Amino acid sequence: MNLDEIQQMEQEWNETTPKLENAYGFQPFRMHDFRVMLMIAASNTKGRKFLDAGCGIGSKVWVAQNEFGLDAYGIDIVDEYLSQAHSIGVRAGFADIRDYQAFGEYDIIYYYGPFREYGEQAAFETRLHAEMKPGALLMTVLAAVKPYSWEQVFRRPWQGIWRKPDNGGQRVPRRRAPLQ
Repeated sequence: MNLDEIQQMEQEWNETTPKLENAYGFQPFRMHDFRVMLMIAASNTKGRKFLDAGCGIGSKVWVAQNEFGLDAYGIDIVDEYLSQAHSIGVRAGFADIRDYQAFGEYDIIYYYGPFREYGEQAAFETRLHAEMKPGALLMTVLAAVKPYSWEQVFRRPWQGIWRKPDNGGQRVPRRRAPLQ
């Protein structure tokens, strides 16, 4: 497979995937924008472990693995998506991101608005932020809860890359100059 074939596959899935009860129909994030974000993320971390949380058909995992040389993995709850991901040679497994227990193992975590409901999205993001390891990067598109107290590596209005600080993501109080 090459990048053109991956993009064609995304287009075909986007046009033909039926609505599924437990997930959105397949909705790929623009590949060019993803590649730019991943280039920035990969150049801002020494770690090489990448997770696509809600990987769909595995196209972004394929790019992370084959174009950026990352140790890439994806998780999803839709068997049809995972079958397609396996057919293009990516590592992906069945897991629900609402109760996934291994977020702390990854250096870069990517997701693209995996929930229909804002409350579910916010609950997932809050738990993800808490479970990520210090120094890990979060690549988000359509985030409900942005980790504003984290270092912002890259930002556009609806997407961004943040680094979890060593203090666990707590807001660091500003030091004020003493009154004279």
